[in-house]
Amino acid sequence: MKKATVTVLLLAAGIMAAAPVQAAIADTLAPAGVALSALFSTIALIICLYCVVRLRRLLRDHENFMQSVEKALRDYSAKADSNTATINDLAAGARSAVNQLSNRLVEQLDKLPAAREVQAAPPDNVISLSKTADESKAVARNPRKQLEEALATGTLQIALEPVVSVSRAEATGFEVHAALPDRAAGDPSGQWRFLRRMEGEGKGSLAARFELELIRQAARVCRRQLSGDAPSMPLQVAISKALLRDAAALDETCKLFTSQPALCPALALSLPVHILNGANDTCHDALDQLQQAGVRLACEGWRGNHLAMAKLAGRNVVAIKLSADRLLDREKLRDTDLSASSLCEAAELAGLDVIATGVRSDEDTVSLIDLGIDRMSGPRFSEPRLLREDSVARVRQV
Repeated sequence: MKKATVTVLLLAAGIMAAAPVQAAIADTLAPAGVALSALFSTIALIICLYCVVRLRRLLRDHENFMQSVEKALRDYSAKADSNTATINDLAAGARSAVNQLSNRLVEQLDKLPAAREVQAAPPDNVISLSKTADESKAVARNPRKQLEEALATGTLQIALEPVVSVSRAEATGFEVHAALPDRAAGDPSGQWRFLRRMEGEGKGSLAARFELELIRQAARVCRRQLSGDAPSMPLQVAISKALLRDAAALDETCKLFTSQPALCPALALSLPVHILNGANDTCHDALDQLQQAGVRLACEGWRGNHLAMAKLAGRNVVAIKLSADRLLDREKLRDTDLSASSLCEAAELAGLDVIATGVRSDEDTVSLIDLGIDRMSGPRFSEPRLLREDSVARVRQV
């Protein structure tokens, strides 16, 4: 390419120089023609040299640019591989944390004296009938009936979903779910459905009883399993207006915390933002009652400004839980809503931890890390995991 360019320029210079010479010879002005030819040749040579120098400089800049691009690509590839490996290790650690939770629970409870359950034998004139297959299938298809039966018989099982810390590469807490068998009775191939909160509060006290039972079981796990590590790995139970409006359930919840002050840093209750930020004044007295009992709260979602978030700390709110879609600007926002970066800044100023929920991919994880978010949960790390059945049975005994 360089030689071709130089050749073209020299030919052009020769043509430019030849024309004055021919004209001068034709007019019998040889000295003038030679002078003009030399002048134009010199100018053409200077232009040619300038073009060659300029071309070399451009080629050198292009090579430097390509080298910098290749270096950046190598660095990005190495960083991406490192991030993927770190996230995979984090996910494996989160899964093993739940397994270790069940194993440690069994080991600790094995040291306790087992409570003997004495069941009264039915009278001779009473015939005990087992449920028919149709009744069992109807219960399995209806979560409400499943809940009612599990609460009535005391057989509701719980599952734990880890909340992981990216910087520490370990679980720093657990979200409590109810585990309901998504199968007909006796079918071992069925799956489990996990219920964190009832979809609708509805009428009656079922939702309040359900939330209270989750709190009871979470408290047992905190007391018997987490022991001294409980404050650093708190459990979170989702509640709603159903429990706040049920005086008996609310009183029992507060008594549970006031009778065991060590439980306060080990167990937090999670509430939607519209209940906490004052938009629903009907729950004001109930929130005051929880605050007086020392109950720590977590806020789900956010609608408001910096000043409203600063008021949360006065309600014993210790964390704000936001979905990954909200933090990554995938949700439609109002003009008054804070951006993700502003949310994180406001939470930091208010002394609140930000927990990203529903994290589904490596890309989400890396983007959240760039926002400065350290604590996350979601299917990318671990789905809710059942406590082993023998663990649950022993927990109920104590």
